[in-house]
Amino acid sequence: MSRINIEIPNDEHQRLKIFAAASSLSIKELVLSAIKEKIHYQLDEKPNEETLKAFKETDTGVGLTKHQSLNELFIDLGLDDAENN
Repeated sequence: MSRINIEIPNDEHQRLKIFAAASSLSIKELVLSAIKEKIHYQLDEKPNEETLKAFKETDTGVGLTKHQSLNELFIDLGLDDAENN
């Protein structure tokens, strides 16, 4: 198990203790739940407009390049290693 030490002003510590008690949680439980909530919120953030546009375009086939084989894909990407063939 690991330990985290955080220095905070006394008034903030008092607020944290009061909020934790009002929530029927320990300070540790309160802090851990806040961290988990923040992480989940960031993971659940919605894509920006540019990303949504790219998703829509690929879903409808706009701007996609198709290849008949893996070798054609590698050639198109410049990964054909023609010197060894």
